[in-house]
Amino acid sequence: GGYTPDRIEVRQGRPVRLTFLRRESNPCTEQVVFADFGITRSLPEGEPVSVEFTPARSGEFTFHCSMNMVRGTLKVLPQEVELD
Repeated sequence: GGYTPDRIEVRQGRPVRLTFLRRESNPCTEQVVFADFGITRSLPEGEPVSVEFTPARSGEFTFHCSMNMVRGTLKVLPQEVELD
């Protein structure tokens, strides 16, 4: 298992909605954690779960499973930078 995509780019100050769909039963991936944003969500197998927030600062932040073994990167671009 892993996150697909595992690298996401968003813009600082703009609302973000990420939807996760867990397609396997590994207990490690029962949650997704965005520690820098104080967000933890349970991910029931086969059910889409949305995570919504507005990043206040730019930079690269990790998100990971509850055991910190499966990881992804959220790149928050400054407001004035164009997205790829």
